[in-house]
Amino acid sequence: MAAPSCNACPAAGTSPRIRSGPAQPEPGVGGCHSYKGGGRRERTRTASPAQTPPAAAMLTADEKQLIQHAWEKVLGHQEDFGAEHLERMFIVYPQTKTYFPHFDLHHDSDQIRHHGKKVVTALGDAVRHMDNISATLSELSNLHAYNLRVDPVNFKLLCHCFQVVLAVHLADEYTPQVHVAYDKFLAAVSAVLAEKYR
Repeated sequence: MAAPSCNACPAAGTSPRIRSGPAQPEPGVGGCHSYKGGGRRERTRTASPAQTPPAAAMLTADEKQLIQHAWEKVLGHQEDFGAEHLERMFIVYPQTKTYFPHFDLHHDSDQIRHHGKKVVTALGDAVRHMDNISATLSELSNLHAYNLRVDPVNFKLLCHCFQVVLAVHLADEYTPQVHVAYDKFLAAVSAVLAEKYR
């Protein structure tokens, strides 16, 4: 049975004309109404990043507990964890150094330790307020978007390096389940820090 037609669809036997984007109809899903590209014939629209539920909202109660339990290993060592993950980021992703031209980037410098502690303390605030990360990190999001103008891709690099440091220190306690939980949590942190760029 033929799919119902509409005035917006191209005439039978002709190819749809889309002015921009590589959009193609999804196979087996109701004709032109399922285009997802940027063309003018788009009828249904995918959710924008702002409409997408944050990763933290997808954390289960067990995952939240795993995050909080693992964070107990960080408490009291924020400066050490912070310095280590910043140094790792500067080595693995040297382009991130451009945002710290005034820093002494030598190993274990006071500036790296001080800033690293600030970063880990902010992450700790997010751990304590996992159900409201957006409000918790709102001021930091504003600072990085409007004052510091940091490329938001760097938030993901920073979170990735922190996760590596966490895995090194937790060793066998950094199970695949903890890994998944922190993946979701840190993805939410990165998204919140970048949300003012939209």
